Amino acid sequence: MTLESILLRKFAEARSGRPTQTPITVDDPHNRGTVTVDVEVCDTLGCRVRQIQIVRREPLTDLAAAARRYADRVTGLLESLTLHEIDAARQMALLRSDVPAAKGEDVSYYEMTVTPTELKLRRWKGNRNVSGRSQIAFALTNEALVKLLEDLLN
Repeated sequence: MTLESILLRKFAEARSGRPTQTPITVDDPHNRGTVTVDVEVCDTLGCRVRQIQIVRREPLTDLAAAARRYADRVTGLLESLTLHEIDAARQMALLRSDVPAAKGEDVSYYEMTVTPTELKLRRWKGNRNVSGRSQIAFALTNEALVKLLEDLLN
């Protein structure tokens, strides 16, 4: 069974059109890692996702190179990701939307943290005039979500 077929089956099982609190977790059949998709809601076309987490079986050996590859490879999101910071002491890379989406004073952007063993992708919303931010769900078709997960695993 392929990762795509497993994920599409899991999305279909989660399809209710109603909010859910149960994340979808799948072990990659190619033994690259475990994928967890925290889904807000799924329907026939796609899912609204709160967070994507991937725990790798084998740690990354070159965090900076991997973060640059993610910035180049991930293409299915509303905005492209760009590498913002590599914290060598914490062994963490931070990628964010290169140009956040703006509606009036509100801005929304993707943020991905990468460590040698884990990756997390979330979307945030803030206001230019108010400090702070809140996590929001982002929508992807089922096919775009599968492609994104494959891009993140490779």
